[in-house]
Amino acid sequence: MRLGVGCDMLVIPTFKSESSGSDDMRTGLDAEPMMDLKPSEVLSLTDRAACLHAMSCVAWADGTLHVDEVTVARTAAQVLGVADALRSERLLRRQRLRRLPAHAISPEGRVAVYASAVWMALADGVLDRRERDLLRALQRILELGEEERVRVEDNVYALGVRFVGGWRERYAGILVHLVAEAGEPS
Repeated sequence: MRLGVGCDMLVIPTFKSESSGSDDMRTGLDAEPMMDLKPSEVLSLTDRAACLHAMSCVAWADGTLHVDEVTVARTAAQVLGVADALRSERLLRRQRLRRLPAHAISPEGRVAVYASAVWMALADGVLDRRERDLLRALQRILELGEEERVRVEDNVYALGVRFVGGWRERYAGILVHLVAEAGEPS
């Protein structure tokens, strides 16, 4: 799936589904075993905070904070092990993309930050032109090439649909998968 198609808005299938009896993130993936890791074990605190920062920027890109975006933000904070960020309601306030500490984000963290932003953009089922523009700006800030951007976007969408479970399981699975893939030698 390409998120840059030339239209003002793209409606996509939503990832809603908090009801799942399975804790196994691997259920929906036949050929790809997942590592039994948590994002908080494979990403630095700076990387994890940057993921939330980017998610907040994307959530507010269209000018409104949709209820699914709040749910995704709260779940992401828990998955990333930085739930304290929500106690201060920092995540629910508008953030400026230029304040993202790109210089301090690891190579794997850059992939996780972009994947988190894409995940947030897809949360309400509508990819608005402003969200797409913000994703392109984030791509430039993170210095991700076009091939890497497409790979991350395709993986977030494909894995988001294929993983079984709610927001938490799918987001955690996507991050662990992409971070592990980013850490593999080319």
